[in-house]
Amino acid sequence: PAIFSTQYFDHDSVLRRMQANSGEFWMTVNEPEMPDQCNESESAIADLVGDLIDIGRSADTEWQWGAPSVTLTANGGSGLRWLTEWNKIMRRRCGIAKPFAWMIHPYNSGSVSLFHASMDAWWEWYYRDNQGQGAPVVISEVCAEGSLPDVQADVMLECWKLLQNEEKVKGIFWFATYRSGVEEQRRSSRNPWQHYHLTTLDHGTQTVAFTELGQYWKELQNGLRTAQ
Repeated sequence: PAIFSTQYFDHDSVLRRMQANSGEFWMTVNEPEMPDQCNESESAIADLVGDLIDIGRSADTEWQWGAPSVTLTANGGSGLRWLTEWNKIMRRRCGIAKPFAWMIHPYNSGSVSLFHASMDAWWEWYYRDNQGQGAPVVISEVCAEGSLPDVQADVMLECWKLLQNEEKVKGIFWFATYRSGVEEQRRSSRNPWQHYHLTTLDHGTQTVAFTELGQYWKELQNGLRTAQ
């Protein structure tokens, strides 16, 4: 489950969900630094996460929570600046130094070199003043936005290498499973994303087929399972 923003946070619904589903991992807000996403202050989201933790305590069940999902180098690095301040507030108000997992979006990854630059910015933040160390990392969204299929595959391979070689990275989720026609129309006038989707969806027959990138993703997934 995920909580997108304070607007969609309902105490009673969260409590019922926690009591009925022990062991779940709760994702908190999505890109609070971005005007077209959650777009809320560090203080407001610290209060929200504090409320979520209080609900979890009262539910008296097993559960975990992730930090707000932020971008790294997109929008001038505003996501990491936001996360720094939120982390400080959480320490002051809740006495909590780290979440169960950090959730990051290394967008601005239109090439392999840009992807590495984004991840370098993350690791610099992670190790600075011990503010990130001790909690695992989940890349909860990534793709080579705006790039051709071969670059998408190259960035995907770098993600696969991270899962193979970096023990702190515990999961990577590619954006996205399929391309939404509504999304493409909305984006077309400013930043058309293409070639990133793993499947095509035939709305008439309600069937799904892998794209070439999806087939490549499937091969990488099989390799990960074999390695494990």
